[in-house]
Amino acid sequence: MNELWIVYQYYDDGPPGFQGIFSSKEKAVAACVADNFCVAGPVFLDQELPLEKEQFPLCWYPHLEAEPQ
Repeated sequence: MNELWIVYQYYDDGPPGFQGIFSSKEKAVAACVADNFCVAGPVFLDQELPLEKEQFPLCWYPHLEAEPQ
């Protein structure tokens, strides 16, 4: 399965803005053009997530912090 990466832009006064889905982590990180952009993933096509709240395996703000290990 090919992994996909999601980019969100978070705001102080509202829901996050969806910025795109990328075919690689590197492309997702490159799309983060401001401090409030967040990379989340990996996710996979046609794979449901559990009903209980779950955090992505990796989720970080590339301009503000190092990628989690």
